[in-house]
Amino acid sequence: MNKRCPQPVILGTGFLHPAGTAAEIRDHMARNTALAMRDNWDPTPQLGTLFPIGQLRRIPMYARMGLQAAVMALNDAKLFPCPEDTGLVIGSSWGCQKTSCDFMDSILDNGPRLSSPMAFSHAVNNMAAGLISLMLKIKGPCFTINNQELSFAGALQTGITLLKNRRCAYALVGALDEADARLRRVFPSMPMLPGAFFVCLALRGRGVSADVRWPAERRNDNSVIHTRDTQDELNLSSLPGDALKQALGCALALEYLKQGADAARIVQAAAITGTQACISLKII
Repeated sequence: MNKRCPQPVILGTGFLHPAGTAAEIRDHMARNTALAMRDNWDPTPQLGTLFPIGQLRRIPMYARMGLQAAVMALNDAKLFPCPEDTGLVIGSSWGCQKTSCDFMDSILDNGPRLSSPMAFSHAVNNMAAGLISLMLKIKGPCFTINNQELSFAGALQTGITLLKNRRCAYALVGALDEADARLRRVFPSMPMLPGAFFVCLALRGRGVSADVRWPAERRNDNSVIHTRDTQDELNLSSLPGDALKQALGCALALEYLKQGADAARIVQAAAITGTQACISLKII
């Protein structure tokens, strides 16, 4: 009889958000106070101590945010420098907005023949995954998932599948999004917010396990965190962001688990299709 495949567990996390740390955001939500977003937010100044400045200058902020959060997750897991046998999966709703707008502006300013080749190459949504894998020198599978609100759930499911099929020993899974004022002026209702959340996963016996399910029937009208031990329920519908919303829910749920909760369930529904993804976190 084959032994049951162990459930992937979270070894480390990395979180970047203009409203502060996951613990600070959790406290704001507990007090029902508004989140204060930081102006001129630069979450990546410490990267200069880890990587050559010349390389970082050629990396746009979108990818630098992902690199910083990935490094934080690896450090938390005590796995930095990153093992080569690591997979990388990024979920993003809107991709690299700034570089996409820069490329379109270069076409409008200079014409198609003189548009910026650098902006074009950086406007591709899987650019961040490619640059992060090069900077971290990892050689495992590399994916980018674009599925609007459910992008992080899709990325997490992909990372879990890679581990269970022994495609890599570790999996870096993240949510990454960028905001640009030019696109917001055109689509003012778009829930855009910059930030990144990464987890480092491995097949281990004990820790916080992660699983993704896609319920056939809609369970809740709102996205919620429900911790079984404390019976706390937090409404995520008021939080900004798209791919970041469910990722932020996971970051908040992990804070609850640190405080003694047993498990958490983070539900996110797609606005257009109604499809739901349920991420389950449990201490095993």
